[in-house]
Amino acid sequence: MLKDDGLLVFTYHHSRSEGWTSLAAAVIGAGFSFVNCHPVKAEMSVAAPKSQAKEPIQLDTIMVCRKRSRDSRPHGEKDEIFSAAVQRAKAKIARLHECRLKLSVNDRRVILMGQFLVEACPQRSASQLSDLLQSTLTDLEVAAIQLPGLAEETIPTFSPRTNRVPAEEQLVLLDRPMARKRQ
Repeated sequence: MLKDDGLLVFTYHHSRSEGWTSLAAAVIGAGFSFVNCHPVKAEMSVAAPKSQAKEPIQLDTIMVCRKRSRDSRPHGEKDEIFSAAVQRAKAKIARLHECRLKLSVNDRRVILMGQFLVEACPQRSASQLSDLLQSTLTDLEVAAIQLPGLAEETIPTFSPRTNRVPAEEQLVLLDRPMARKRQ
């Protein structure tokens, strides 16, 4: 039993739109609303499935939900929702770039799709959200491809001995970027 002012928080990632539409239907159908999302570094980047994938996903998004009855955000229109999702995804990607994290197209898709659900959710039923998501999938796909991956000059240096990025260059989990030493 979740208190009325409680939060439902979980991590998620998926490379295909079907996974995101199923997630949206389940969350809205259970009486919740997406209110925020935060991308975080997920599994080890050297895991066997990741090394075999052409565009591996190394991020999860922490999905933050609250009871729909407690979500008082206004209903937005399709164009403003899409624009807000892209702009907020760009800001989150910029923070990840400050940590010198290189993002695949699938990583960028995870960030954008999570943010789109947050922006599109207020005052919509599961079927309305599903319809909006379906009608926007092509635009979301194009936008995810066009979002910046990482500038070449900021690619982190991997240790040949451990095949890992140094700990001080790993993902910062806060909304505000932490100050780092520049070398």
